[in-house]
Amino acid sequence: MALDIRTILDAVESHALASGFFQAVNGHEPKSAPQNGLTAAVWVEQIGPARGGAGLSSTSARLALFVRLYTPATSRSAAWSATSTSSAPTATRSAHAPAT
Repeated sequence: MALDIRTILDAVESHALASGFFQAVNGHEPKSAPQNGLTAAVWVEQIGPARGGAGLSSTSARLALFVRLYTPATSRSAAWSATSTSSAPTATRSAHAPAT
């Protein structure tokens, strides 16, 4: 019996998309940055025999999947700048406030 990797990847992609967290899910590493929303990419990183599952008549396989999340560069920079400007002054003032 052959290992049907495409069916396993399709199930993982389908599950990720159905979760509602991702605007798109790719079955490969994208060549360009996502245009908008959170994007997931899933691919097989490694295939090998599973420990303890091999014998003379059969072998159990182990698939290591790689999942990477991507966000558009414009949304990430806006989120970082908003976070850093709003929280930094408060942290600086409370850290240097004189004891009473």
